[in-house]
Amino acid sequence: MSLRAALWCVWMVLVLGVTGSHAAGAGFTATYRELARSPASFETVWYSGAVTKDGKFVYGIGHSHNAYGNNGLWLYDPATDTHKSIFPDTGNRWRWEAGVDKSGHWDDLDRVADRALYDFFGGPKITALTTRNNHQAFYLPARNEFWVLAGTTFHQSSPYFGGRFSLDTNRWEYLSKPWGEKTVGDLADFSAGVIAGSGGWVAPNAATAVCPDINTVVLFGGMSGTGGVRIIEPNPAGPEPYQWGSSAKPPFHHPAENVRHNAACVGDTVYFVEGQRRVPNVKCCTTPDPATFWKFHVPTRKWTQLASGPPGGYFAVLTYDSEARALVDYAPGSTGAGSDKLWVYDLLDGTWHDLTGTVPNLPRVDMHTGGYIPGFGHVYKGGRRFKADGTSMGYSASALMMKIALRRVHGPGAPAALAPPTPPLPPPAAVSTPEAPAAAAPDRHRSIAERVAEKRLAAASGAAAPPSAVSSKATAAKDAAPVADRKVAKPVPAPPPASRPAAAPRKKAAQIAQAGPSAPSPIQGGAIRWSRIPLPGYPRSPQGEMKHQRLVEGPGGRVYILGGDFGGGPQRNIGRQAVFSFDPLSARGDWRMEAPECGTKDNPVHWHTDEAGVAWDAKRRVLWKLAGMEYGPGSKDPAEDPCLSAGRSVKAKVIAFDPTTKLWTVPPHVKQTRFGYVTNGVIDPVKDELIQITDKAVKHLSLETGQWTSHGLPGDVIRFNAIAARVGRDVYWCNRKQVLESYNLDTHKMTTHSVAPWPVPAKGWEMQMVMPYGDKVLVVRPTSDAGTPRYAAIYDPAAKRWTTLDIGAGWGNTGMMHSSGKVILMGGGINGPAYHNKQVWVGELP
Repeated sequence: MSLRAALWCVWMVLVLGVTGSHAAGAGFTATYRELARSPASFETVWYSGAVTKDGKFVYGIGHSHNAYGNNGLWLYDPATDTHKSIFPDTGNRWRWEAGVDKSGHWDDLDRVADRALYDFFGGPKITALTTRNNHQAFYLPARNEFWVLAGTTFHQSSPYFGGRFSLDTNRWEYLSKPWGEKTVGDLADFSAGVIAGSGGWVAPNAATAVCPDINTVVLFGGMSGTGGVRIIEPNPAGPEPYQWGSSAKPPFHHPAENVRHNAACVGDTVYFVEGQRRVPNVKCCTTPDPATFWKFHVPTRKWTQLASGPPGGYFAVLTYDSEARALVDYAPGSTGAGSDKLWVYDLLDGTWHDLTGTVPNLPRVDMHTGGYIPGFGHVYKGGRRFKADGTSMGYSASALMMKIALRRVHGPGAPAALAPPTPPLPPPAAVSTPEAPAAAAPDRHRSIAERVAEKRLAAASGAAAPPSAVSSKATAAKDAAPVADRKVAKPVPAPPPASRPAAAPRKKAAQIAQAGPSAPSPIQGGAIRWSRIPLPGYPRSPQGEMKHQRLVEGPGGRVYILGGDFGGGPQRNIGRQAVFSFDPLSARGDWRMEAPECGTKDNPVHWHTDEAGVAWDAKRRVLWKLAGMEYGPGSKDPAEDPCLSAGRSVKAKVIAFDPTTKLWTVPPHVKQTRFGYVTNGVIDPVKDELIQITDKAVKHLSLETGQWTSHGLPGDVIRFNAIAARVGRDVYWCNRKQVLESYNLDTHKMTTHSVAPWPVPAKGWEMQMVMPYGDKVLVVRPTSDAGTPRYAAIYDPAAKRWTTLDIGAGWGNTGMMHSSGKVILMGGGINGPAYHNKQVWVGELP
């Protein structure tokens, strides 16, 4: 028997003997619920929408069966379940002009009759995009902009208008000019100053996917489209921040009809489910069943065909669930009839799961738009709704909005979040494309599934395979999966948490056991992959020594820095009063000082706070800050502070910062209660409260009334800690014995979980950073310099299981979880240059 055949047999024995069938090992369940109706109460088919980097959903620019349509834009906020108009409708103000150029113009606004629009635009001139149909639209996180490329209306063919809408200003920052007002092509005009080179429009309803991790947009396919792939990617040469890239014609059927939302990006790879096929001499369109399924690796421009799954359909929506590590394909129905089909692709083991019929009352829809909001679910807006018999529900149904929440479940004996081992050498693929260059340091970036496959194969053969060899074989196996057959696993009900054989003892296990309640032995996860954002230095950023700073995500996904010690500027290491912000999704950070060290007499700054609790209040759009330790420059004598003596800083325990006005305000209605050190600051949007954990109690501040209430905590333990996290209705933190605890915001009861899975100091104490991670929590041990031992792990409260991570190069003594799913670390020590952190670390979790 050849080695290849032997390995194949070993793998089959492992799959059948160790994990059982896939359906018994892992599956998915889903639920749906209706969200608040949109103010866009008209038929909104062929709509566009996208999730913003601050976890909201922007949508609009659809086709509403009239000559002008509604060109407004809206923003849905899942925290408040509300819709907000961010750009008014001016569709009926466009006036078409006769002539071959098919141009037009906006009506001038009357100061009195059109008062609201006149005030919005600051005068009689309208600056807006006309409504679009069959267009390409996407959201670019790095710029916080919603881009629209071409499209059609009833009165002119494409391309016509393109635009870039800023969610920082809620204005169209750039619009391509009508044909009659310029001599250059539409797309060249749209690209000027932003995208170098040529490219752009692909075809009506082309598939569009944004890859935030690599700041890239991929467009391909579409109605009548028979060309290649268009790519908007970073431009290292400049001065334009982006350049047009391209790739050859994709290997699937062309023209690829009705696929505008059929693509989703995961990391640097775009996944695509086929929609419908336009065939010569056949009335549109034929619907393949099953649809072919592909992935496109952007850096290498390589297409790979994967296992087929759902049937093709009329305007499906494919979204990536970063928490479930899966793709969701909703409503791949046939033309005009709608569907409640729901399919899930497991990215951990490469199988499709048909959830059709498992979600009660799931609506029948098509031509909708959607996106995935981390920690919330998959949201869908617009399109058409259908009754059970296939008849339309009418125009008003387009105002409905809904979400699907996906949950990964596991069968008996299957470890949580692990896939069955990947076969090392399966049969060759039906589609062959050039292999990508070998990646550097494969062991650091291997997935959990690949590591488990390596260990099981090594145990079965009696020898350990080189990590790089196993990793490359596992990757090749995924890429070469047979495409003729569907790998489909039916959903399984969620069983009770399963037991798992104890892992080998870890070093200092006795210390861990003595530190707090025990838990099942932790499992080994993957590695955090880091990028670094440099600090430009004062006055644009903190610099040098720094500690105890507090990071919080504010509007536009920017991270704000408040409190703490750092060097640079007029003072050093005194609890700094300046406010900085940066964009963690941009390569250089786009740093800026938001507010200086001193405020004004009317709006004084928070007086020299070191440790502090901070939280973003989406309702009032301010950053709340709870002051902890306070001291003046050089000593604790406030007379030495020129800001305080001039009335431009104030010793207030509770204060708010407005990122729009850049001003601090002491809320007059808030009782300024003092209770010692502060290191939390957790917002409860349901009860409109700010939460602070202390040693003996949980303090609730009603942001409406300004009054505090207190609920006691059991046990004689110190709980002054680094960072706490809210997950659902529970707040998690680690006490100073390194034990994870949680507090329910409704029952006010505390739960003791288990000690974080790394050595507990024999002397002294620990302050862990606890951050939300979907329905789990990420715990990171703070570090004051690059040489300090570094640890990180994910805790699953449902399974009561720790998964340890390779934390790699990232370090810092403060951090946060960004809405993009990336973890951010910064800060260091104040004991000399060796302890200085000269960058912000931005990590991608495995």
